[in-house]
Amino acid sequence: MDALRNGGAGAEGDERLDPTGKNLFIVLRNWKAAPRRFSDSFAWVLRHAKRAFPGIIDDIEFDPPVGQVVPTRFYKPGASAALPMHRAPDGLLVGLLHLTAVASAREGTVIAIEEMENQLHPHAIRKLLAAMREIADERRLTILLTTHSPVLMNEFRDHPDQFYVMEPGREVLPVSLDKIHDPEWLAHFQLGDLYDRLEFGAPRAEGAEAPKTQGG
Repeated sequence: MDALRNGGAGAEGDERLDPTGKNLFIVLRNWKAAPRRFSDSFAWVLRHAKRAFPGIIDDIEFDPPVGQVVPTRFYKPGASAALPMHRAPDGLLVGLLHLTAVASAREGTVIAIEEMENQLHPHAIRKLLAAMREIADERRLTILLTTHSPVLMNEFRDHPDQFYVMEPGREVLPVSLDKIHDPEWLAHFQLGDLYDRLEFGAPRAEGAEAPKTQGG
């Protein structure tokens, strides 16, 4: 994160996000400079960043690269003066990384993001997930998210077949939640609440009732 605050690093022609995220601002600068070539990817990232971080970001400006570093500034809504990126909150940088990662993905590929909720407000988590679902549908992407966040888990309430857990005692792992609990039973709860109650993904508390399984 400190490296990004200082402009990151990368090759001037970078078009896709490096797995380390170090070339974030070079990629975004290149996308902004050639919107038709990159299918308006910069505009897509900025649009969803504004939704995820209202009141924090309205636009991003880039100076020409200095070696491998891109001096970067961002505007808050209604502001006439830009702020240097080193003053950006951690959550905004994380959100830009997530959005740029999925926007970088080639059609039909698989992306994995570990603990995507780190540094993020619950509102940002929900908006970023909505953006990921949008682009996953458009590009036939498979996006794998690991999480311990009840907020993120709750967003899969209607999709237990897409929610996989490391369930103790199962021979095959991970296993989808609809194979552990009856979907009709799950529909009555927020998944984050069930996780907090140790209903899945953890050893069961002593004396706890057996789970309501599929077909049980």
